[in-house]
Amino acid sequence: MSAHLASLFDLTKENFFLENISFLATSFGLLILLISYISSRVAEDRRREVGTYDSLETQYVAFQRLALQHPKLDVADARMRCEPIELSPQELAQRDTLYMILFSLFERAFLLYQPGPFGGFFVGHRRWMQWKSWESYILRYLEREGCRAAWFNHEPPKADVRQDFDDDFERFVMRLMKKRGWV
Repeated sequence: MSAHLASLFDLTKENFFLENISFLATSFGLLILLISYISSRVAEDRRREVGTYDSLETQYVAFQRLALQHPKLDVADARMRCEPIELSPQELAQRDTLYMILFSLFERAFLLYQPGPFGGFFVGHRRWMQWKSWESYILRYLEREGCRAAWFNHEPPKADVRQDFDDDFERFVMRLMKKRGWV
């Protein structure tokens, strides 16, 4: 009977050993699966981020080309270095239209990059820096009186401009202008 118990004891040890090996193999497999999943998510996020950047940059370059076709309107990123030129009503309408195109581009950048109520805490460093660059572009354009006039449709400044932009974007632009004393 003791030989029978000894063989059962050996089987129990063997089962215990095999169960532990099985557990380790499963754990190791899950770890590899988790690492693979995280790495593919990071790569996908990076591809999406680069795609967002490329799309916005392409649109911004297209806007600059359009602005350069109409230098008298002075809406290109590089400002004219001369006295302001009197614009005809048609040229004013063209300039306002170009600014509306630019505002739409800024809105898209705002919606894609702006980090939200917690600042840059929950977004990556690269995305935070991209947003800061766009915010700088927006400010640089808002310094222009013609740009602000287009934003308010050549009416006196008011909190609710009722453009067809995202409400958060409109509030953001108004905050920028209030900070600078432009409204």
